[in-house]
Amino acid sequence: MLALSSVLGLLAVIQSFGLLYLGDTVHHLDHSHLQTMMFLQLVAGGHLMLFVTRTRGAFWKPPYPSPKLFFAIVSTQIAAVLMCSQGWLVPALPWGIIGFVWAYNLAWMVVQDVVKLGLYGILDPGHSWKRSLFQPLRVPIAGGVVTPK
Repeated sequence: MLALSSVLGLLAVIQSFGLLYLGDTVHHLDHSHLQTMMFLQLVAGGHLMLFVTRTRGAFWKPPYPSPKLFFAIVSTQIAAVLMCSQGWLVPALPWGIIGFVWAYNLAWMVVQDVVKLGLYGILDPGHSWKRSLFQPLRVPIAGGVVTPK
């Protein structure tokens, strides 16, 4: 679990700095609007990571999150989007930037899930790639005749 959380944490840092770079160089936001954009990214990215890490399987497959978790996250995201769009306590962002931040976070959510599934496949001793790779080589010998499994 330490390796998985370390890799996902590193991906989250790369995700944040990538968005900061895009906001500065592509969207040419000033520092106050970059701060608002990063606030939205940290709120959205952190909560979407909960959906990724809550299960060992793909985040879109059952078991689904409990209604309490799902609606707590959705309500927090609505509040954060309203704060950023209306300028409540932070400089207002245009809806295009808000949509860009959300699209960026959803794309990274898929990347993080693929990495999570890959790491579980490598690190889980019961489903290790080594076991599946070398399993065909392990055949019992009965009476001098090789019998495939």
